[in-house]
Amino acid sequence: MGMAEVFAPIEAAKRAAIFADTWGHLFPKGPATGYIVVAHSIYRDVVILEEELNINGSPWWYETVHDFARERAKKMKRGSVKRFDITARPVRVRGGHEIRIQCHRSYYVQLKFKP
Repeated sequence: MGMAEVFAPIEAAKRAAIFADTWGHLFPKGPATGYIVVAHSIYRDVVILEEELNINGSPWWYETVHDFARERAKKMKRGSVKRFDITARPVRVRGGHEIRIQCHRSYYVQLKFKP
């Protein structure tokens, strides 16, 4: 085991504490329910097309929603768009904050383009 592995948990905890001290005022106050629409392109790109959730502006949300979209896109058909009805719950964890997403349902949607 190298020095990097030994100090990794300590550095992660310090990093989380600094993040919370700097951005803690943007941490969501309570659960939020809404939806996100995710596109999985034919080139394997993942894009969040739309979001209806009262949680914007939080750096924790940005990271969490993109991780969620990437994980869900692995199970989506390439070239498809899917809507996810979700609840996001902020939680305090050892050394910082975290947002957990619970998906209530998901379904494919058809996009309508205007000429």
